Amino acid sequence: MPLVSVPLKWRLALVLAILNVSACNTAPLTVTSPVATPTPALSGQLISPALAPTAVPEKSTVVVTAKSSADSVSKAVVADWEEMFRTTQSYEYVKANGRPDDKEWWIEQAKRFYIGRAHAVQQQQIELMFWQGARMTPGFIQDARYTVEVQNCPSATECALQVRMQSGKYWAYNISQKSWSEAGPVEPVTRTISMRYDSAAGRWMVN
Repeated sequence: MPLVSVPLKWRLALVLAILNVSACNTAPLTVTSPVATPTPALSGQLISPALAPTAVPEKSTVVVTAKSSADSVSKAVVADWEEMFRTTQSYEYVKANGRPDDKEWWIEQAKRFYIGRAHAVQQQQIELMFWQGARMTPGFIQDARYTVEVQNCPSATECALQVRMQSGKYWAYNISQKSWSEAGPVEPVTRTISMRYDSAAGRWMVN
């Protein structure tokens, strides 16, 4: 979850923390041509996000790049990342369905969507948000427009996604006051997200 330090500048703090802790391990990518991977692209294939009625609007677009033989795996990786993003970072979804002022709710989401170091860092962020006197607050994105591509899968249980956040509007949630504040526009950014398959959970998780 993006975290905001108040009263620091909203936009800078949120952009630096965008797209979760998995991006902390990797530098932003500047792509001038398709990334060379073991799998050729399925040209123009678009997958509409499987959204709940109150989830991110249909403006969001997911692009999967993969071999047809690995297509089901690629779709699963993207779908599980999409579910994480929708559940924990979509302003529309969290406002309608989440409990952003409930520490236990955040802990449940961390267990559900994160694994390894990413889970440990997520737990630290949760503690910061609910520490007495803390000046950190979670940030969410309204009208998120982005693309997601499967960059490569070095093993049967590891994949890397390239996420290009294109536009949207940030909102911050004040946990103590239980109130929302508009926090400025999303600036374009590209991140690499590491995903790992958890056989016990039966899903791909942010690693």
